[in-house]
Amino acid sequence: MKKVLLLSAAAMASLAASADYTPGQIVVRDNYKLTLEWANTDMATNSGDIRMGIGTNDRFFWTDKANKTVKVYGEKGFEQDIKLSKNVWTNISCDNAGHVIVRVDDKAFDGAYAATSGVAVIDADNLSVLTDYAQFASSASTGRFDGFSQVYGDVSKGIWAIYAPRQFGGCISEFLFEQYKGYFTSEYSLDVSMFPKVDGTVTASVASTGAAQQYGETGKKLAAFVNPVFNVTDASHNLANCIMTLEEVLDEDENPVWEQTGKFMRTPNHIGECGFVCFTINGVDYVAYPTGNGSADGFGVCKVELLDSPVSEPVVDELKASCLKAIVYASSDPETYALNFVTNNYWRGMSVEAVEGDPNSVYIYNCGSASPMNAMSKWKFTVPESEQGGVNGIEVADENAPVEYFNLQGVRVANPENGLFIKRQGAKAEKVVL
Repeated sequence: MKKVLLLSAAAMASLAASADYTPGQIVVRDNYKLTLEWANTDMATNSGDIRMGIGTNDRFFWTDKANKTVKVYGEKGFEQDIKLSKNVWTNISCDNAGHVIVRVDDKAFDGAYAATSGVAVIDADNLSVLTDYAQFASSASTGRFDGFSQVYGDVSKGIWAIYAPRQFGGCISEFLFEQYKGYFTSEYSLDVSMFPKVDGTVTASVASTGAAQQYGETGKKLAAFVNPVFNVTDASHNLANCIMTLEEVLDEDENPVWEQTGKFMRTPNHIGECGFVCFTINGVDYVAYPTGNGSADGFGVCKVELLDSPVSEPVVDELKASCLKAIVYASSDPETYALNFVTNNYWRGMSVEAVEGDPNSVYIYNCGSASPMNAMSKWKFTVPESEQGGVNGIEVADENAPVEYFNLQGVRVANPENGLFIKRQGAKAEKVVL
């Protein structure tokens, strides 16, 4: 499997947003490159049965509730349906190692939220089903939660977690698994009083289309987009980010718990739907998110900057926003594939993965509703030589030298485990998963 556990590339820089984007076109600014790898409009349509998707392993995966399948699309279009034994619900995500996670249940979704929900796990490389059913803890699975952000780490190793803001209860549910077996669940209440109102609307509603995700090199940070009120938390209302941050602390019994920091990510022109995805590049945290007014303009990538307020200004000149490193705007021409993100309240998805063999590039997958048709796309960011660090700075010594391991930032690791590392022995250096 060719995916990685932590994304390793160098920092991205500002890119102009005025041009049309066509497959293969490279946009260059200050030697930073944004390349559209491919885009496709042969994809699932907006419907109540097929409305959430995620990209990984050069493919897109869509839930199909009506047929108990996950629909698979590639660069050339539809590839196959993956049949699951349980009923497929709308939630879908991926991890950082090439696995797809989809919510399933014994019963078909009928507006009620069953205590028997769980997830199926699919290998995105060979399209095999690794497990049909790993059940959530029943205490929290009855709540409505539609948005899964990208899962931190590798679901095939150790303990991993899915986080979801719940429609009812004003909290984040944390569903923990040990490999593919349901483990336990905990919940964290959210203080929504810190969020302002817009036109009398309480923007702090914990909506099912919100999402929450671990991020950072250690995974001990948590970002939660808890209030995606459609056409309210967008740039036209000057209230655009509302991604609150939490961090792992120890309680009085020395158990790790999440604690709100009172800080919010600055994400200019962040619209009010569709979640987000965080990732780490050479020790720097980034967030990719849908941008624009009225859920219509595309996606942006920001270096994480934390604010004391959830208010994040719109961007009149996006190049003046210090945290905004890249932005793609929509186009009415379907041949350009510069994508709208969502219309008609349908939650889509974003995901990010490292580029195999190229630690200075990263892929961003985007799927949404382009005018006049749906589309999905895969983008590649590449940084200039001046920003290329990490393992490139490790000199290879005598071929008879002992084996050494380094993380993707070039730091030597004495006892590597559960991750992607650089193995060096003399003149040979290679990536290995341990």
